[in-house]
Amino acid sequence: MTQRILTTKLLGKLTYDKEKGILTDAVIPLDGKNVTLDFDVFEGITSEVVFQDIVTLTDQIPKLYINAKKTILEQFGENNIISFYFDYHIDNMPNEVLEITQVDTFKKISSKLLVDKLVLSKAWFSLNLDDEIELTFDFTLLPNDSDELLVVRFNRNEEIIDLSHES
Repeated sequence: MTQRILTTKLLGKLTYDKEKGILTDAVIPLDGKNVTLDFDVFEGITSEVVFQDIVTLTDQIPKLYINAKKTILEQFGENNIISFYFDYHIDNMPNEVLEITQVDTFKKISSKLLVDKLVLSKAWFSLNLDDEIELTFDFTLLPNDSDELLVVRFNRNEEIIDLSHES
C-alpha cells in the first residue's frame, strides 16, 4: 500500500492511498458559511505534477465555486443543459422547488435565485484520458429529493471544460 501526504491550505493534510484514493467529508467555506461536502481523489495517481495540481486546485475550491455559479448564471436560458436541469425540477418537483426558493409562485423565481440555491455536494478529482487531473463539482438543487446533478468540470488551469447534467 503506497501512501502520500498532500498538504493543502484549505483542508490541511490529506492521506492519499494509491489503491484507494481519498474519500472524505470536507468542510469548506462557501457563501459565507462552512459547507460539508464529499471530497474524493480517485486511486492510481503516481505523478508528482498531478499531486501538485490537486493541492493547487483544492486550495482554489472556494474561488472555483464562485466561478462555476457565475458561469451557470451567465449561461442560464442559453445553455440547453442548464435549462433542462432546472426545467426538470420545476416540472417534476414543483412543490419542492417552491419550498427551497421560499416563494409562493413560480413568477417570483428568478434564474439568480435558482442558481443561488444550488448546493455543492461533491468535489472530486480524476485523471482524463491524457493522464491530466480534472476537478469536478457536483451541484444539486434539491439534495433531499433528487439525484439529478449539474456537473461542472475544471482542468488543471482552473478553466471550465465541461458542464453537464447527470443523475
